[in-house]
Amino acid sequence: MGGKSGPSNNQMVQFEMQQAQEAKDKENKRQARLDQGKGVIDTMFGNDNFGDDFYNKYQKAELDYTMPQLNEQYTEAKRTAENDLSRAGLLRSGAAGGCRAS
Repeated sequence: MGGKSGPSNNQMVQFEMQQAQEAKDKENKRQARLDQGKGVIDTMFGNDNFGDDFYNKYQKAELDYTMPQLNEQYTEAKRTAENDLSRAGLLRSGAAGGCRAS
């Protein structure tokens, strides 16, 4: 039986162990990069930047922007209701009382 002989069983085991170790090292490096990235994200979006102060400022800015518009819309709706009741001759009705309460 002539010809070349293939790698021995011991060489195959060594090769597979080397590949397994390389895969393990590669996974450990990948996991380290993920942990580092998660740390950066946690720092950027953590309580230091997005805590109660941030949300309180956001709420105040939102209310400062929307309340004048809401008050204007309320005043306009009230005026329209009073005018409609006046045209219908119902200014002294119970429905009109709701318009004049404020």
